[in-house]
Amino acid sequence: MNWSWGWNALVAIGTLSLAVVALLAIFISSIRKYRNRPKLVIEFDPEPPDYIKIPVGEVSNPHDQHSRMFINSYFVRFRVSNKGKDPAENVEAYLDELWERHEGDKEGEYEFKPAERHIPIHLRWYLKEMEKISDEKVAIFYPRINNGLDRFWNLCYSIDPAHIGHFPREDPLPLIQKTYPEFMRLEANLESLKNTPAFILDTIWKPSSRSYIRLEGYYMLKVVIAASNAKMKVQHFDIDFKGGWADDEKIMRNEILKVRLVDDEVAEERKRQFING
Repeated sequence: MNWSWGWNALVAIGTLSLAVVALLAIFISSIRKYRNRPKLVIEFDPEPPDYIKIPVGEVSNPHDQHSRMFINSYFVRFRVSNKGKDPAENVEAYLDELWERHEGDKEGEYEFKPAERHIPIHLRWYLKEMEKISDEKVAIFYPRINNGLDRFWNLCYSIDPAHIGHFPREDPLPLIQKTYPEFMRLEANLESLKNTPAFILDTIWKPSSRSYIRLEGYYMLKVVIAASNAKMKVQHFDIDFKGGWADDEKIMRNEILKVRLVDDEVAEERKRQFING
């Protein structure tokens, strides 16, 4: 018997077995990692706490010089939850597309077109009073969403137009002046358009073009959610803004600034109609 051959065969079989075991371990680990991976889900309900009234400042009370009154706003937020087992790391939300509805050729028909001045920018996950975050990475990414938990991202907000002059960055008047320079040269027109209602897309950066300020209209937004270890998620929203303001929360939510989720099929059909002319 050739013992040398037999020993070499055993070594080869042992090496092959170890390789098979290693590959099997890698395969099992990959399966386990796949099954336990984070699963991002976007949820929104047009009721508190997703849609809430929040004071953003205070001013002197015109009816009582010894007291002050709050300046109110409405914040619209959506929740990103993790339905997987592993934590979602470095989660971000990105306002990718903005579409605006226009009247069609026939009465009662509408078509969506890309909104003018839109610049894709990340959305804010922190509230306004925390906006002094200086670390750009911290501002963009929420570090971790554990299994079964969620985190709010801000979609948009609207400030009481009677006090919008206290917030120069959110005031739509400079945008209106730039858009309609001839009309705005008349002092009467300028005065009449002060305190114009608007809603603000709550992006991390506010471009000088004021593309984040939107006036009365019907809009569709495409929001992209991503994480370093999870599959990207896309969600569309409709915003129907009637160009007004109400202190009554139900009126504001149900009649003036209406926000809802849009099915992917509906959103893609709107875009196809625009592409196909």
